[in-house]
Amino acid sequence: MAFTTIAEASMKFFGKIVLVGLLVLARSSEVRAQVATVECLTSWCIDDQYDSTHYGICHNPDSVKVDTCSGSLTHGELYGKKWFNVRFDPYAISLPSAPYDTVLEVRWTSIDTSYTSLRTSFSVLESKFGTLWLRKGSPDLTDPADSSSHVYQMRFENYVCIDSVVNDLENIAGLVRPYFLSNPGILLSIPTQVDTHFNNFLLIYPNPASNSFTLRRRDGLAMKEIILYSQSGQKVLTCTPNATELQVSITHLANGNYYVNCDQNVKKINIIK
Repeated sequence: MAFTTIAEASMKFFGKIVLVGLLVLARSSEVRAQVATVECLTSWCIDDQYDSTHYGICHNPDSVKVDTCSGSLTHGELYGKKWFNVRFDPYAISLPSAPYDTVLEVRWTSIDTSYTSLRTSFSVLESKFGTLWLRKGSPDLTDPADSSSHVYQMRFENYVCIDSVVNDLENIAGLVRPYFLSNPGILLSIPTQVDTHFNNFLLIYPNPASNSFTLRRRDGLAMKEIILYSQSGQKVLTCTPNATELQVSITHLANGNYYVNCDQNVKKINIIK
């Protein structure tokens, strides 16, 4: 008769826990990688507050879409093909200098082979979301000491869940503050779709807020213009801080949802007193 020791039983028990945990993580990754069907994706309607020729009409230059199917795993999330701002910490891609207005696009395979981890991460990213391209932000810059020469705008050939891609980019060692480049004003047809999970360009805390909140750009650059809108689209606050961080007083505002537009990037904030 075979007897199972306490140690062996414990090993089997914890082994099952680890296995279940790995299955849950794998399932979670699978869910986030799933793409909404074409029928579920609806064009994101934007009113550009900075261009009078677009007032009251949909302005969506990068064709961002939203998943509108209630039964979808990514219902309410935004989808796009471009652009994701990617800045490599090392000078990972060496390209010859070209005129500043040159469209210089490469595949992730152009990453120097000495950066094994970066190459592996981008290979996994492409396997998960589909073919991607890296367009150099300043083709005329080639000095490795200049961080601007490390910046690329990434695009996909297919629509991808923006939040999922940004989350994966943030976990890649060797990238500096990746975010989705966007140019939204105030939404018209789907006002609930500007949300804290989408716009990684801006950091707002606390959110919800009661008396004040702190605002800063994720890329660390100075904020040029900030406009706060009410749910109805009324402009309730405007300032030009020219600072990397700003504390905004909201003691005079009533409870509700508001939209912070910082340098043409929007994020929702909830005021609760």
